[in-house]
Formats: sequence, C-alpha cells, structure tokens
Amino acid sequence: MMKWRFLIVDQEEAGRVLLSSHLKASFPGCKIYEATSGEDAMGQLKTMETLPVMAFFSHNTPDLTSIGFLGETRQLGTKTTLPTAIIANNLENDKAMALYRLGASVVLERPLKKHEVKEAVQDFARATVRAA
Repeated sequence: MMKWRFLIVDQEEAGRVLLSSHLKASFPGCKIYEATSGEDAMGQLKTMETLPVMAFFSHNTPDLTSIGFLGETRQLGTKTTLPTAIIANNLENDKAMALYRLGASVVLERPLKKHEVKEAVQDFARATVRAA
C-alpha cells in the first residue's frame, strides 16, 4: 500500500489550506508537508529520508520560479524525478507548454477543484523513494 506523502509549496495560506483539504479528503491519512517559499521547500526535500509521492508548486512563488523548482528537484540525487503539479492563475498556453517540456507532470488552474487534484495524483504520483 502506498503511503501518500505530498509537498505543497504556496506563499498564500489560503492556497495551502484549500489544497491540503482536497488531498486529505481524497487520500485519508496522507502526510502533507507545507512550504511558503521555494527555498523552504528545497530545504525540506534535501533533508527528507523519503520523498513525497508528488509536489504541488505555486507558479507565483517569488523566490524560485516553477522552472527553477523543476530543475532543483532533478538534482536531488534520486533515480526518478519528483512528480510536480504547477498551480497557476490564467497561465498562457506557451508558458504551460514550456513547463511540460521541462518536466511538470500537470498544470492546474486556480481555483483548484478536488476531482482535478485527485486525478492528478492518481495519474502522476509515484511510489516513494529514498532521498539521497
């Protein structure tokens, strides 16, 4: 049985609370880590013994771009990439396509809907792996 572990990176508390409630409703007993900045998120990821099955990264995080986050997570030393959902407001198609090319698993538009979050996890989450 997969242990559902998620990382939510969003500077806005309301965004973290909404996403957390969607995940808890869809995956009872899941473990949720929260970060308010990209730096905080990377610090947490580098010290985790077991990485989350999926990360949710807010596109408007000021200290680390979505592209930067995707690049940083590739350098964690694991054999697989960390599935990442980018959360955005009205992201232009060309920017969304660039995120996909650089490794985003999915781009979700605000306001987040519970069924879309659940489908993203079911489609892209991977078994937990040990961090380097």
